[in-house]
Amino acid sequence: MHMKNIWKIALLRMVLGVVSCSRVDEHGNDPYDGKRFLFINGEEFDIASDSRIPAHVNSIFVYEGKIYIAGTKREGLGTVVLTTATVSILQPKINGSHEKAQESILMETTENSFGESVFVSDGDVYVAGYERIKRPNYVGQYYYRAVLWKNGKLQSIECEHGTGIIYSIYVSGNDVYALGLDANDKALWKNGVKHIVYHDATRLLSTLFVYDGDIYAGGTDGFWINKEKQSYGTYGVNTIFVK
Repeated sequence: MHMKNIWKIALLRMVLGVVSCSRVDEHGNDPYDGKRFLFINGEEFDIASDSRIPAHVNSIFVYEGKIYIAGTKREGLGTVVLTTATVSILQPKINGSHEKAQESILMETTENSFGESVFVSDGDVYVAGYERIKRPNYVGQYYYRAVLWKNGKLQSIECEHGTGIIYSIYVSGNDVYALGLDANDKALWKNGVKHIVYHDATRLLSTLFVYDGDIYAGGTDGFWINKEKQSYGTYGVNTIFVK
């Protein structure tokens, strides 16, 4: 465990807090309210008109010059609406603008699905999220099932309690890590098998990073390195990056 890594995470958290600012103008209007924007090096791009991009965007990843955008696509009208976890791929132009999404990957699903996080490694696209499943013999009742996808195909994941959500995914070498909920357990999976249960976490864990064999996890409940909760991050961690 490298001490410099810990400090870099702490500093990143401080920088994120400093640069965040209000989006409301002098008239009390929020120019981004209800709209979808992509920011590249501080420049904003309105992606709302691009029908291939998910209606609800939750995660982005950049790989070999392409931008992968994960979220949930809605189709249908009224009470009959199908939601499908989706990844759209953008190719930025040299001048900083971007083409409309050239490709979309719909996740294989049995019912409604939701994409929460995307990671690309060696050209393979990994997505984490959940499905909303109807309960057998119960009218109008549903449960959430934690799922992973690789290139749009469902992957098996061990879920002891039957219900769950995956909020973050990270790929390191041949290992796929996922962070989320297995019923009330705040857990981390490695290659589809539950690897760590954070027994001292009482609230949501939603951000994940793996570096040099160490697993960094955080959320509204604080910050963990491997299985140990750290003294900083008391007020929550939104994102982690280690270098």
